[in-house]
Amino acid sequence: ANQKFLEFISNSRSGAFFFYSANGRFMIKTISKAECDFMRQSLKKYYHHLKKNRKSLVAKVYGLHRVKIGGMSLKFLIMESIFYSEAPRYIHTIFDLKGSRGVTRMATAKDFSRAPTENFTSTVLKDNDFVDRKGEIRLGKEKSEELKKQLTADIHFLQKLKVIDYSLLVGMHFVGKPVPEDGKPYTLRPDGVEYKKHCAQKPPSMANASPSSSALPLSPVATTKNISPEASDIFDDSKSVSLAPPDDSKSVFSSTSSIGIDASSNLSEEELPGVRGVFHSEDNKTIYYLGVIDMLIQYGVKKKMENMFKTSIQGKSESNVSVIPPDRYAKRFLQFVLPRIL
Repeated sequence: ANQKFLEFISNSRSGAFFFYSANGRFMIKTISKAECDFMRQSLKKYYHHLKKNRKSLVAKVYGLHRVKIGGMSLKFLIMESIFYSEAPRYIHTIFDLKGSRGVTRMATAKDFSRAPTENFTSTVLKDNDFVDRKGEIRLGKEKSEELKKQLTADIHFLQKLKVIDYSLLVGMHFVGKPVPEDGKPYTLRPDGVEYKKHCAQKPPSMANASPSSSALPLSPVATTKNISPEASDIFDDSKSVSLAPPDDSKSVFSSTSSIGIDASSNLSEEELPGVRGVFHSEDNKTIYYLGVIDMLIQYGVKKKMENMFKTSIQGKSESNVSVIPPDRYAKRFLQFVLPRIL
C-alpha cells in the first residue's frame, strides 16, 4: 500500500494512462474492455510464443487487473518497461514506429514542449520524424540479422492473431550526452528548429515519486467469460485468475533482479539471461531499448469501417492510413523497419 508510483500520461490518441513503479521496472497501463477480453483470449498463444522465442521483443505482461470504484470498473495491465535495465540510463530520444507515413505520424510542437523527467524525454517522436532524421538502428551485421529475424517472427505472430496498430518502441541513450538540467532549455530536433522549455520545477523522478494518495485494492480479472476454448485449460472457475504463467515457465519470465548482474561484468546486457531488447550500437556510442507495444487491437468491424472511410471516402493511400488489414499492416511495418536495422 506504501509503494510509490510515478504517473506518466501518454500523448497517444487512445487516452490511456501510464504509471511507472518507483524503480522504473514495471509500468501500469489502462486498457479497454475489448483489449482486456482479447488479452485473455490470446493468453495461451502469447505464453507459448514467449516460451518459444526467448528473445522476443513483444512487451512482457505480468498481470491483468481490475479495480472497481463505485459503479466504474478500471482495467489495466502490469508490464515490464521497455526502458528498464539494472544500470539505469537516461533515454535521450524515443521513437514510436508503425510504418505509416500519415500526417499524424510526426511529433507536434506541443510534444516537443513537454518537460523531460529525470529518467527519459517526454517527447515521443514518430515515423516521419525518424525518416526526416535519417534514422537507423546500427548494430553490425551479426546482431542486426539476429534482431531482424526475431522481429519478423514477432510480427508474424501478431499477424496471425489479426492484430494491428502495434508499434516498435525505440529508446536511445547516447553515451556521454548530458541529461537535461532543471531550468535549462533543451532542444530535441537537430534541424535548427528549437523547442525550448524552462521547467518551473524539478522534473519528476521515478526514485522520488510521491506516494499514491490512496491505496486501491488490485483484483485479478476473475471470470472465464469469453475465454477461448484453446486457452480454457489455463483458467479455473474456482480460483482467482491472473496472467501468471504455469510453473514450468519461470525461466521465460525471469527478471534481471533475480540473477545478480555485476556492474563490472564484461557481458553486454543482451547476452545476460532475462534481459531482452537492449542493444549496443556497433560503435558503442548508442544504446538502444527496443520493444513491440500496443498489441491488443484486433482488426474488427469498427477498424474495417475506419479503413473504408479513410481510403474509399477520403481517398487516402494506405501508406498514409494507420488502420489497414493485418496482413498489409505487418508487411508495411516490416518494410519500414527492417531496412533501417543495419
